[in-house]
Amino acid sequence: MSTIAFKDGIVVADTQTDWGNRKIKSLKKIVDHGDIVVAGSGDADDRHLNALFMALDNSEDFPTVRELKDLPQEFVALVFTRKTKQVFLVQTGENAPFILEIKDKFFAIGSGGDYAMGAMAAGASAKEAVRISCMLDIHSNKPIQEVKLW
Repeated sequence: MSTIAFKDGIVVADTQTDWGNRKIKSLKKIVDHGDIVVAGSGDADDRHLNALFMALDNSEDFPTVRELKDLPQEFVALVFTRKTKQVFLVQTGENAPFILEIKDKFFAIGSGGDYAMGAMAAGASAKEAVRISCMLDIHSNKPIQEVKLW
């Protein structure tokens, strides 16, 4: 459960995670691997997903759908390639894993993604959109993390 939003070369995420009925703050959801940036929502243990992407140079080297299906947890992520300025939506696990290139000017995922999409459609920046989602979505909370992509 998260809010992760992208607009104008900036990706922003909340930092809350849930454990049972408890809120745990300050979880880093955006991982910068240099040329590849992974911003994930889902299982807090994202080591396997990040391991697939951290050594890549471009989208041609992306993992296969089979590799995504074999990961031990469900995960949704936005993956950014700095060299080519591409954005990909990646879903792992057994329930229809996929990689889809996003061509939209802005995009958001997670439990607060719809709030963020609405805010950005109304003119908000990605940072403002995540702040709004944190006010409305019970699974998203401040502080927020921001990474400049390009």
